[in-house]
Amino acid sequence: MPIVVYHMKAEDCFRKDPKTLKFPEDFEMAAVVETDSLERAFERTNTIERVWTENEDVTPMTERPRSTSVGDAMVKDGVVFQVAGIGFTKREDWGIR
Repeated sequence: MPIVVYHMKAEDCFRKDPKTLKFPEDFEMAAVVETDSLERAFERTNTIERVWTENEDVTPMTERPRSTSVGDAMVKDGVVFQVAGIGFTKREDWGIR
């Protein structure tokens, strides 16, 4: 099952404390990644060797792509995770999608 990646909206990006964001209101869908690994979805939505929107296993869903960063969100099997400084935090308060 793919992972859906959500980026903080431009007006919130890096301006708000990630802990105060609301899902999905403060986010926009950025990509669908054909993987079941949060780590792989993070890697594939970052520009490393080439622009991430060119990765074969990624379907970009935004016209203003940027790399996935701390505070962004991912939905895996209906559970929402937030990208943390190290790893991912399961956000039960954001519910199941």
